[in-house]
Amino acid sequence: MKQRIFNRTLRKQLRRQPRQSRFVNYEKAHTIRLLFNSDGTDAGIESIVHYLAREGKQAEAWGYFAGKPKACPADTQALHRFTRRDTTCWGRPCKRLQERMNARPCDLLIDLSTRETLPLLYAALAADATMKAGTHTGRREVFDFLLDTRGGDGRKPSADEQFIFEQIIFYLKSIQTTD
Repeated sequence: MKQRIFNRTLRKQLRRQPRQSRFVNYEKAHTIRLLFNSDGTDAGIESIVHYLAREGKQAEAWGYFAGKPKACPADTQALHRFTRRDTTCWGRPCKRLQERMNARPCDLLIDLSTRETLPLLYAALAADATMKAGTHTGRREVFDFLLDTRGGDGRKPSADEQFIFEQIIFYLKSIQTTD
């Protein structure tokens, strides 16, 4: 049922606001927003945020913590988490959370989730980003650049967040734009 509602919302959003997607290579991306599935520790995500800061990029990460809200770790300056309590019954982030996420537009949004998570898909759909990149687990209509991380059998993702990030950054650094 939630999937059906998401599909309907996706179609309505794409009809109402057709996106002017533009390719942004790594050098031109100054602000980067990461989306990820949070397990509570998120040491790999913190290292990615620190790497981007060392590269001179403004980075922030938003993770969906599926566990009990009381067990969710506290936010840091660049690492934010939200729980089921911050979403509607259909999995969509509440307006207050969406306003916090979209307070600053970003040049590049990277979804590092290894499985399809509705709150993260809604966040990616509503994001004010010039370019959106994600994995094959995400919806084709939401993202401008998709990385296929499925294993040899074509079903199970064979990658973690660090690998997905490294691959997306590799392709963004390799591809040259004419604008």
